[in-house]
Amino acid sequence: DKFCSCERRRLVIVTGIPGSGKSEWIDELVLRLCLRHQWKIAFFSPENVPIVYHLRKLIEKLTGHRFQNGYGISEGLLIRSERFLTDNVCHISLKGNATPDRVFAKARELVVRRGCRILVFDPLNRFDHTAGPGQTETQYLSNLLNKMTELASQYNCLVILVAHPR
Repeated sequence: DKFCSCERRRLVIVTGIPGSGKSEWIDELVLRLCLRHQWKIAFFSPENVPIVYHLRKLIEKLTGHRFQNGYGISEGLLIRSERFLTDNVCHISLKGNATPDRVFAKARELVVRRGCRILVFDPLNRFDHTAGPGQTETQYLSNLLNKMTELASQYNCLVILVAHPR
């Protein structure tokens, strides 16, 4: 729209002060892109566990209603919302270390198998990071961002990285 446009094959980095709503805004943005362009979404969002809580937040955004009894979500609307999310939203959940390579491998699998076109990594600090021998933090982060940009370009996806500041 006139305020915000996104295209695939790009890396978008979102940051801001703590508690400013970065993750909530990203959830809203990617749902609108999915609705408008049919771009399926894959989330790596370890702060949104269990996943059912994240799904409830997404249903609230889809319906405009709170996910509680007495707040207006009819059974039919709930069923349609759940079906929409089942068809269009995936979550990357790994046992063990969530290294960037493991997360990216799962993301590539979801692009190929499920047709995901939006990959959300929220937040950066929840990856298990290990710099290579002799590699500075700056070099490590530069390589990581290059891998994300490659992922976006090679798989025709919009990659969104949420970077929570210290």
